[in-house]
Amino acid sequence: VSDRYIFVGMYNSRINIFDRRTLQFVNAIGRSDGKWGDDIYSMTHCYGLRECGERLMVRDKNTIRGYWIYEAVTEPAFRVPWIGKVKVSEGVGYDYQARIHGMAEYDGRMYLTDWYNKSVQVFTPSKMEIVFGEETHITSDAVFKYDDIQPLGLLAYGGELLMSVQKSGKIQRYDPETGDLLGVLAEFPGKEIGRMEIARGMLYYIDLKAGKLMKAKGE
Repeated sequence: VSDRYIFVGMYNSRINIFDRRTLQFVNAIGRSDGKWGDDIYSMTHCYGLRECGERLMVRDKNTIRGYWIYEAVTEPAFRVPWIGKVKVSEGVGYDYQARIHGMAEYDGRMYLTDWYNKSVQVFTPSKMEIVFGEETHITSDAVFKYDDIQPLGLLAYGGELLMSVQKSGKIQRYDPETGDLLGVLAEFPGKEIGRMEIARGMLYYIDLKAGKLMKAKGE
């Protein structure tokens, strides 16, 4: 959800866009026929998305694709091109093959949890320039490595990164500049926390063990 639009990721290779004020359908990104491919209009699945400035960053399986929001709402339906991709840093994972689970936006930067490589990838979407007829791929600016944990869910809140880790019921606090652990926000015994969101004072999270959407209230 942005100030003007609601972006709804669908499993059938598309994103629907609605006007936030009127809830009227505006446009669609992806393919009308549901087929997959590698052209600039195609997607596989939308597993997550975040708005960052003028760009919409979409987690398409293990790839992060960038769209220019102006084009996303003005181009013909299903003919919205992506402007570039994010490549993981060399030596950390395979090109485009980070095992991405969570996405967060903070201070103009995007953070991706890469559970396979036990890291958080950091990049700047504004470096993905809007050049007519060309793709502008970008690489990670920084990588926070964690030897003992596999990061899963991630969100930015109160100037910190809140992150869950595999096989743990903890939500931990991290410094967005250094990636250093600051402490534990909350612990939910017997649960494994995946994707998370905070809205209206409530924490919503996926319990991966139970396969359920849960909510909790707290400071």
